Amino acid sequence: MRNLRIQLVASHLAIVALMTVVMALAVVTFFHLGRSINRILRDNYDSVIAAEDMKESLERIDSAATFYLAGQTGKARQQYQANLPIFEKWLNVEEHNVTEVGEQQMADDLGDWFPVYRVAVEKLLNGQVHGAAGERVYYFHLLEPSFLRIKQRAQDVLDVNQSAMWRADYRTRSEALRAAWVALGITVVAFVVALLLARRSIHKILIPLRTFATEAAAISDGDLNRHIDLKRDDEIGTLAAAYNQMAQSLREARRTEEQRLKTEFISVAAHELRTPVTSLQLSVELLIEGAAGKLTEDQQTIVATQQQDLARLQKLMQDLLDTGRLEAGAFPQRLEPVDVGDIVHAALDSVRTEMDEKMIDAKIRIESDASVSVDRAQMTRVLTNLLSNAIRHSLAGEEIGVEAFRESEDLVRIDVHDNGAGIPRAYLPRIFDRFVQVPGATRGGAGLGLSIAQSIVTAHGGSISVESALGKGSTFTIVLPAEVKEVGHHGEDIADRR
Repeated sequence: MRNLRIQLVASHLAIVALMTVVMALAVVTFFHLGRSINRILRDNYDSVIAAEDMKESLERIDSAATFYLAGQTGKARQQYQANLPIFEKWLNVEEHNVTEVGEQQMADDLGDWFPVYRVAVEKLLNGQVHGAAGERVYYFHLLEPSFLRIKQRAQDVLDVNQSAMWRADYRTRSEALRAAWVALGITVVAFVVALLLARRSIHKILIPLRTFATEAAAISDGDLNRHIDLKRDDEIGTLAAAYNQMAQSLREARRTEEQRLKTEFISVAAHELRTPVTSLQLSVELLIEGAAGKLTEDQQTIVATQQQDLARLQKLMQDLLDTGRLEAGAFPQRLEPVDVGDIVHAALDSVRTEMDEKMIDAKIRIESDASVSVDRAQMTRVLTNLLSNAIRHSLAGEEIGVEAFRESEDLVRIDVHDNGAGIPRAYLPRIFDRFVQVPGATRGGAGLGLSIAQSIVTAHGGSISVESALGKGSTFTIVLPAEVKEVGHHGEDIADRR
């Protein structure tokens, strides 16, 4: 570790050395001024690229509409879907890179006009415009004028930024020439500059201490998401590392406490809501049976919707209560020898309606000797959850797969596979945590199913894992011992006593 005092001495010696070379380097440095100032042009460069790519992608979207008019529906929709995110990406770049006078209005116009144009194009591509003649009229009277207006606005962005780049380039070249002459005068004050640099070096050492004070004040105000990005191997670096470790420990402690309070609150709330929800369910059933008189068709629809919502709420509360029971070890297991094929088919029967609605087939491969000693109901619940997730994340007409076999003499493996969108890599380590849901994924519940599944499998002495790749689907794997037995306090086999 370098000593802070040594750094101070070294910095002063460096300033003395700088004074001896500053006169020679000053002229060379200012000759490079023009090259350095050219970096300013990057502000306009991003907007130029954005404008060009917006124009190109917009033209391809317009081509998609003409493909549709030509009867190439599939190609039209494919080209539209491919170029829509490209235009939106570069539009976002432009909206966050406004540098010239009048450019903000251009960006605002693009941001206002394009969503309207997008809706109009999707209306055509989705077949909501009837008749070939009507589609042509729709295109030439609505889509094409909107396309040309947006394209011209993108061209305006391109023009204003290109003009700015030419002006900036001219200015920087002129300034570089003037700087070369000014540099000769700068060498006269080199000694003063050296003194100022000495003072600056001292301040550079004190600035981190000010940062520590600011960060400490932020933590005292409750903002624990603080981090000092200071890579130094002296005393200040050690202090920064200790500060970051303290902040991390505080964040973990707060996260743990928040999770505990959340779990306690949800468990209590779920328990207290059971009675009123059950009462509401009974009331709805009585209404459906006509206890309060015959319902009209509209009333029956409303009551049926209420019944479905109450059923989902009942399931959510049951999942919350089950999570608490599993954590407390209050879920007794009734172990028995079970053929894996039996629980797989039982789970498939539970999701048969979902499969039929989406016309999804299941490819099953189960080895004849794949048997385990488990709680049949609990393990069926685990497989039902995995199958339901696979169906929910699969497109209509796709296929899911279930495979069970002996991985070794003592282990049985069960794989549930789908061909859906997959899980982002950042979420894989936390996918079995409670309340974790992948953004953009099809909503199916409160994010408790996989957490409950992991608790059940772990209680059976097994493990559950997942492999997934975006666009290629996911495979959930359960590995269970061929014999799972629970041992009592005196060493007797509880499974045998049952």
